[in-house]
Amino acid sequence: MDAHGNVVALTQSIENVYGSCAASPELGFLYNNYMNAFESEDVSHPYYLRPNAVPWASVAPSIVFRSKEPWLAIGSPGSERIPPTILQVLLRLRRATPMSAVDAPRIHCSIDGVVSVEASRIATDVLQALADAGFEINQREPYSFYMGCVQLVMRDGDRLIGVADPRRDGAAAGPIAAPHST
Repeated sequence: MDAHGNVVALTQSIENVYGSCAASPELGFLYNNYMNAFESEDVSHPYYLRPNAVPWASVAPSIVFRSKEPWLAIGSPGSERIPPTILQVLLRLRRATPMSAVDAPRIHCSIDGVVSVEASRIATDVLQALADAGFEINQREPYSFYMGCVQLVMRDGDRLIGVADPRRDGAAAGPIAAPHST
């Protein structure tokens, strides 16, 4: 996001951490391992490996507008945990600062009903209610790497506020934006 109203949100992914764990010494990058994003056994599955198939992906870099102006650019790694991670931060931004919204404990329910939680940061009555409802609880450590890593930049008047999630490596930096008009 810049002072002229230009915004980019992207998710660079190589699938698993360090991708295929192979790098090109001449080109200086890691190769991805997206082949594991294909289904290899069920031919009726939409992501079955076949010619011209597209791998499963859940990346969701997002730009949010307010009054027709770009307000927020946000994204996260984390595979199927990306959409709930971004949604939880967006919902919290209604009442919290950007850092507080990103820092807050996370919860994720997989398609098979396993609920991953940063357990020591979630109220025990919430955990008990989930267990009572029949969910399997997967207790994760505080600030779990598993729970994504939101990076965001938000326009606040003539300031840009950048936040890097404490769950993984990252930093936010940049100049203060000047007011702009479209």
